[in-house]
Amino acid sequence: FDTDANLVQKQRFYSAGAAIAFTAGIVAKKLGLIDFDIDRIWDWAVKYFSELRETVQANKPDPLANLGAFLNEHNRNLLVVDDANDKRTGLTKAPLKLPYGPLMTRYEPDTGLVWIAVDKLREWCAQKQIGFNDIVKALKALDPNTVMKKKGMAKGTELESPQINALCFRAAKANLQFN
Repeated sequence: FDTDANLVQKQRFYSAGAAIAFTAGIVAKKLGLIDFDIDRIWDWAVKYFSELRETVQANKPDPLANLGAFLNEHNRNLLVVDDANDKRTGLTKAPLKLPYGPLMTRYEPDTGLVWIAVDKLREWCAQKQIGFNDIVKALKALDPNTVMKKKGMAKGTELESPQINALCFRAAKANLQFN
């Protein structure tokens, strides 16, 4: 079946499922339990899994699209605030946008930096079965200055919480615009 459907090791689950189904079908037919045309089903399955294999290859995951999906899904968890104090008064500038839920992402218009809470992004990636490291690699390819480091995500708000591990990158390099 693998040869007929051009399946490779990556499609081992399709291969195993087909092996089980056809083995059961052949045995059941020999025992007189079913009267199916196994050859016709084989031909259909070969065509189906060949097309499925091509579809899966065409839809390879795009790490930056995954990052976009994370940001879209957690848009309400975004803080937009300048990093620096007002130069005239020395006072902290008011946030331009406060999060409506847990703070996951911070954007600083004055520095152009985006900060994402590493634990939240990792958790989301695990839930979606997406490679966290693939996202980091893609960001580093766009911006070599992409780093993971400690950041006070709530800096500039009423709550100056302790620093957490955050992924930091330039919004412009990742083609992100915050309005």
